[in-house]
Amino acid sequence: MRILLSLAALLLLVAPGCGNDATTTTPPDLAMTPADLSAASGDMAKFQTCAQILTCAAACGQNQTCALGCATNAAAAAQGRFITFGQCILGHCGPGDAGIHACTGATDNTPGCQNCIGSTGAAAASMGSACHAEYTACASN
Repeated sequence: MRILLSLAALLLLVAPGCGNDATTTTPPDLAMTPADLSAASGDMAKFQTCAQILTCAAACGQNQTCALGCATNAAAAAQGRFITFGQCILGHCGPGDAGIHACTGATDNTPGCQNCIGSTGAAAASMGSACHAEYTACASN
């Protein structure tokens, strides 16, 4: 997920500009009223809360790429909570000391790994389940 977010940020930085690059010989009109450059209220991201990301990701079912797409279109604070929740799930399913070893790493796309990620994420809403605290922190913000 970190790689996906990094790639998305990189694409935003290197994306070609929009507009007409043709040169003009007409001098600019200095009498024009300057544009309003004041900041717009709120963040321009589609999702403002982690709960909104969870709702979007739930609609994706087992499609992890779709769920990551939900997170890339969110405010930074919401992304942070969602990433914390995702890291818990990967820790539970992964090869670490606390993991159940269904996944070999964050890029594992095997059916066993994907099933573990999906079922752990869905079960996290239930108290006592793996990653319940991270889910609650995400769902309540």
